[in-house]
Amino acid sequence: LYFVLLMKSHLQSYPCPLQINSFWNFGFLLGIAILLQIITGIFLGLHYTSDLNSAY
Repeated sequence: LYFVLLMKSHLQSYPCPLQINSFWNFGFLLGIAILLQIITGIFLGLHYTSDLNSAY
């Protein structure tokens, strides 16, 4: 309960610039895209096999 109240008070009074435009949203989406690429790249790198018989 304390955590919920803390998050609610933080989000209601979050210091945010008044001149937010679409570039902020675009940058956030680019950040999520690069994180997904890094995570899936690590996952694929861990499960890579060079054997031709077990590749497919």
